[in-house]
Amino acid sequence: MLRGRLPSPAAFVHWHCDAITRLPDGAAVLAHTDAYPYQAFRVGSQAWGVQFHPEAIVANLTAWAELTGLGGDHARAVMQRAREGQAEIASASRAVAANFARVVRSSAAGGKAVRGH
Repeated sequence: MLRGRLPSPAAFVHWHCDAITRLPDGAAVLAHTDAYPYQAFRVGSQAWGVQFHPEAIVANLTAWAELTGLGGDHARAVMQRAREGQAEIASASRAVAANFARVVRSSAAGGKAVRGH
């Protein structure tokens, strides 16, 4: 399960203001926020999508701001929340990566399709 061993609620970075507004038919919502109802979802047995950034750490955010020229109040607020929650974000991100690796290993080993979250 991709969501297995995640704290609830889990903390991640949502850097951009783009949003998924509709999921494909049959998709299952795995994570949501009040502002973005489709933060993570599954389509079928082995296709997942995330709108948040599990790879985001403060150093990445700083580089993204420089590369994109994004700044202002939004960028500062996201970076501040990331600094304050860095340990929690890193823990949740490691859990997502480990869960995904388990799914891939199971599939590569000829295991049954992993269903669920």
